[in-house]
Amino acid sequence: MNRAPKRLAVLAACWLIIQATGCVTLPQSQTSRLSDEPFPEQWTTQISDPGMSVPQTSAHSLLALVEWPELNPFIQQALAKNPDIQQTALALSIAQLRAGQASAENYPQLNAGMESSRAQNKEFGNRIGNQHTLGLELSLALDVWGKIADETEAAQLEADAAAMDLDSAQRTLTAHMIKAAIEVLYTEQLIDIEQQRAQSYALNETISQQRFRRGLAEKADWDGTRSQVKTSLAALKSLEENREVALRGFGFLMGDFEPQSVTCLALPDTLDIQFIGSTLPDFQLPSALLGNRSDLKAAFQRLQAADANSRVAYKQLLPSFSLTARYDNATDSISELLHSDPVWALLGNITQPLFKGGQLRKEAQISQLSAERAYWEYRKVLLQALLEVENQLGKEASLAKQEVQLAEALGYANKTQSHYEARYREGLVSILDVLNVQRSTFELAENLLQVRFERLSNRIDLGLAMGLGLEKINRTESERQQ
Repeated sequence: MNRAPKRLAVLAACWLIIQATGCVTLPQSQTSRLSDEPFPEQWTTQISDPGMSVPQTSAHSLLALVEWPELNPFIQQALAKNPDIQQTALALSIAQLRAGQASAENYPQLNAGMESSRAQNKEFGNRIGNQHTLGLELSLALDVWGKIADETEAAQLEADAAAMDLDSAQRTLTAHMIKAAIEVLYTEQLIDIEQQRAQSYALNETISQQRFRRGLAEKADWDGTRSQVKTSLAALKSLEENREVALRGFGFLMGDFEPQSVTCLALPDTLDIQFIGSTLPDFQLPSALLGNRSDLKAAFQRLQAADANSRVAYKQLLPSFSLTARYDNATDSISELLHSDPVWALLGNITQPLFKGGQLRKEAQISQLSAERAYWEYRKVLLQALLEVENQLGKEASLAKQEVQLAEALGYANKTQSHYEARYREGLVSILDVLNVQRSTFELAENLLQVRFERLSNRIDLGLAMGLGLEKINRTESERQQ
């Protein structure tokens, strides 16, 4: 008579669990959508385009793009002391610890406890007595649906993505260090050009003064040359300050704000094609970006982690299973806890969430939308990577053509300047004509230097966009230690 209601209750509970389980459908994987997306097979701009120097060698690391081994110790210091790198490294350590936390769910949980109580017992004449309990509990969650495995996978993928973040930050910092050093070099060369300009204007001033005193020129000519000298000296002071700013920026990237720490940076003599060299980044197909760029790999791993978290959220709607083993010892005296006969029990647990106001289902829907958002974030990073490479390749082609034209123009300007200076000494042209020609020549020299600076900086950006790493830096450091 009493067993029928119990059986009905058990059957009802089983029916509810089966119904709840049948209503749960795992979400579509967002990672699988990537296989349907089109991907370019070739770059729009080719290395062999007219006007681009065909590389004799291909660089496989960022520092191999410039022949400047003196940069290695500065970059090593930056990687060790830069605040952004250190914060990213700490974020990696946190992610790895969280992955360890998630994997701990795969192991049994063992807890020990002791409880003491004092209460009135009506069965013994309302006598007040003590009760002490010492016990051990061993519990194990049964991962029937693979929820714990998905949680562990998601945490490990997040840790892997954090490792890629650190690698990407190190590559970016290395590129910024090289570009900052090039900027220091660029300002040095601009100062050299301005000093040559000031010397040339000073010579014009001397000649104009002599001609004025001989009555061969007007005072306005002399005043014009003196004005040019003062203007050039003012520009020189501005460039010297720019150099200090560049040095301070270089030191800031190193994690050391003292500019004197980088004054020993050995600068190449000239910023020309010999310094740029004929080295371009290792030219690869667009598909190679997927394996070379750390930011792409991090975005892909976060997409996979979002898929795993989405599965976890939906599996929260399913019943959970666990086993619990208890080993208890109870007595009315603490001194007898270790001497009395213990009691053990083995329990099997099944828990099915039935009603939480839609909280779990909403959480599952949120996780699914988060996975889709991670998909679009990956697409954004991928498109940005392709755009960066295309832009840098196009800029390399344009700058190469500009350099050729400016170099030829500067050669002609130097000949014209020599011709006008000789004719001025003979009194055949005015000082204004000479000043205009000199101004044009120095402006061409500055423009050519700027194009070479932009071209070398662009090659660093191109190497970073193509996913060049730190292999040469790390290899050089290990060789130094040996």
